Amino acid sequence: MMHIENNIFTMFVKMLGVKHTSYFSNKYFEEHPYKNSLYGLSKMLNDYRIENMSLKFDQKNNDQLLDLPIPFIAHTYDDFILIYKMTNTTVCFYWNGKDISIPIDEFYRIWTGVVLVAEADDNISIEPNYHKHYKKMIYENIQKVLLILLVLLLFIVIYLKNNLYQNFALNIFLLLNLTGFWVSNLLLTKQIYRHSHYGDRICSLFKQSDCNNILDTNAAKMWGTNITWSEIGLGYFFSNIVISIFVPMLLPYVYFINILILPYSFWSVWYQKIKINQWCLLCLIVQVVIWLVFLSNIFFNNISLPVLSLYSLVLVASLYLIPLFLINRLSYFLENDIEFKQTLQALNSLKVKDDVFYALLKKSDKYYVDKNTSHIVWGNLSSKIQITILTNPYCSPCAKVHEQIRDLLNNTDSNNFFVQYIFSSFTDELKDTNRFLISAYQNNDIDRVSDIYNEWYKGGNRMKEKFFDKYGVVIDDKSLKEYENHERWIREMGLNVTPTILINGYKLPNEYDILDLKCFLHMDLD
Repeated sequence: MMHIENNIFTMFVKMLGVKHTSYFSNKYFEEHPYKNSLYGLSKMLNDYRIENMSLKFDQKNNDQLLDLPIPFIAHTYDDFILIYKMTNTTVCFYWNGKDISIPIDEFYRIWTGVVLVAEADDNISIEPNYHKHYKKMIYENIQKVLLILLVLLLFIVIYLKNNLYQNFALNIFLLLNLTGFWVSNLLLTKQIYRHSHYGDRICSLFKQSDCNNILDTNAAKMWGTNITWSEIGLGYFFSNIVISIFVPMLLPYVYFINILILPYSFWSVWYQKIKINQWCLLCLIVQVVIWLVFLSNIFFNNISLPVLSLYSLVLVASLYLIPLFLINRLSYFLENDIEFKQTLQALNSLKVKDDVFYALLKKSDKYYVDKNTSHIVWGNLSSKIQITILTNPYCSPCAKVHEQIRDLLNNTDSNNFFVQYIFSSFTDELKDTNRFLISAYQNNDIDRVSDIYNEWYKGGNRMKEKFFDKYGVVIDDKSLKEYENHERWIREMGLNVTPTILINGYKLPNEYDILDLKCFLHMDLD
């Protein structure tokens, strides 16, 4: 069964069978300035080298839609949906992480007549920098799996060492608390991300059930604080499990705390039924688990008054409060991260406007450049957009800019611009590298030069002499003349910070980077 992604772009790419990573695709979509438009979705598909086309149907009928290749994106009056199955009577689609089926007549009422169709090519369709992102994803997944396995191993070792498997009553207690922990985790996931694959399925079982409506109320937080009942539930069940396995001598306190929290169940049910007339099925399951824990404790005669001591009270308080506060801080961090992405997307939407970019660019410092400033160039020298890079062969940020330039050249129409490199250096002793790279450009074809420069910035600069010997470049008078040309321009302009990026002589505003230029290559910047 295919996992349903929360955003339509990642799900579309997945269904088209294009190599991608969910992390980057989700991030790329969430931060894209035009993510909520057909134009933006088309541009994102283009960046993945997926052929796509938008269509407008004046007449809505079955024959037209049934002929379209599945899947495709349809525009409704409220949003975009990803249609993956269509018959004469039913339309099945994904929307906001949900799998929905509706009668075709109902679909026609909400459809605007616009669709976006796409076709992937196995030979060229791929996520930008996919292999780099894939390696990162594998490394992070290994870290996560190892962390989970080590934690589980620790719990299992202590569980077996203390022969806890022989205690039937304790195993029932653990099973109930594991259930409560899992359901509370679903609740917290919905609180933070608004969606949870399993949580949404459970919540949809009741007709009057909408967990998000409950989680959005002020009552979802404890007494006006920033601590939510979802966080308290997760921390409570986690602490119960930890105490049961690691410090079972404190279990009388755990059983007593369970009795103390029982009245909360009555308030929760009353609030959902009377106050807002909405049910949160996950919340109800948590209350049922709390009562099952209580009933099992009675059945197994576990309940007794704990022997009070300062040591035990401090330990119990720590074991309950520390996990709770850590979960609360983690939730706060994750929610802030979501807000940051929303703010970043809003900023991106603003800064990609042509007039905003043009105004900020014209306010920047201007330096004299022309086609003869440097002859180390890529792209179309007849174009109107000139990107000048003052770079240093040993500068790490310059290596990153070089990678972005390569991306720009490979993934956009380079007929609209050209890139010009000017080499600088930290010290006189390192200037021979500038002469070497200039000579390499002048004595090789453009593809060979690109390979040499890519290799240099990827790590060849750490073994200079070996790199020089490998390519055996001869520095001639033509190379020296070009080198002096670079040095003279640097002295005259008074620039020494690398990398410095100029667009038609104007310094690129700090709000932008090289890849942002993809949005402005159509402009006349003179």
